[in-house]
Amino acid sequence: MPDASSHKSYWMLTIIFVILSILAGVSYVFFQNSSNSAVNLTGTESQLNGTEPADEIKSCSDTSIYTYETLDETLEKPLEICNLDLSRMSLTEIPQEVYTLKNLETLNLEYNFLESIPDEIAQLSFLKDLNLSNNNLTAFPEIILSLSNLNIIKLNTNEIPLIPVSIVDLSNLKELHLSYNRLTAIPPEIAGLKNLEMLELSNNQLENVPAGIGTLTSLAGLYLGGNGISQLPPDLADLKSLINLYLSNNNFTSVPDLLSTMSQLEILNLDNNNIPEDEIDALRNALPETEISYLTTP
Repeated sequence: MPDASSHKSYWMLTIIFVILSILAGVSYVFFQNSSNSAVNLTGTESQLNGTEPADEIKSCSDTSIYTYETLDETLEKPLEICNLDLSRMSLTEIPQEVYTLKNLETLNLEYNFLESIPDEIAQLSFLKDLNLSNNNLTAFPEIILSLSNLNIIKLNTNEIPLIPVSIVDLSNLKELHLSYNRLTAIPPEIAGLKNLEMLELSNNQLENVPAGIGTLTSLAGLYLGGNGISQLPPDLADLKSLINLYLSNNNFTSVPDLLSTMSQLEILNLDNNNIPEDEIDALRNALPETEISYLTTP
């Protein structure tokens, strides 16, 4: 039978083993936390030093204008490309390489033969300036309404019959160009584009300007020439930032009264309407600082 001293040694060894196990566990936890902290610190330093992984770059850096001829070069650094000009290339579809340029800000596709815009363009979520003028579009490409960073849309000289009401979703939009299309109406929802500075709708089939347009307090240029408009909504006079107003080649038979109150106008074009000369003279007296154009062709 073991004596008392053997029992004592056994229990002492057991206690020492337990204590060492606890210390080993504590050391392991401390080491893991230290390692994680180092990793997090390294990640933070990488972000501060601009050395994040390439797939986390959030803005372009190469402001050169790339073209169809240099499109292959963009594939070497797709996340750095800011501007791409593919105009006048007789394109019937957008090259697939374009959709790899995730941080692209300006895309010029004018003077091609595009009939539609594919859903893939939604991948270009940083796009600010999109030019689709002079193509074969027969409908407003609603997929571009998902590009919430758009500042400028150019869709001049297509065959577009209407502006979708969801245009209001583009809260950052500053310029909307839709001259030489087949528009028959301006949706009232356009009044929700509070940052809009230029609205170009010349040479369409418009007969009315919607009430509510006076809420576009940032609007500086309104181009409505070459339509069938004969009157203006009273709240147009609320556009205190408006300096360029083009109403040539419409159906006005008299000067709208509200125009004489718009002293901030720098240019007012009323060419080729059927307005009596004495009314034009009175308007010039009311707006002596405004350049008023009223030319008529026989």
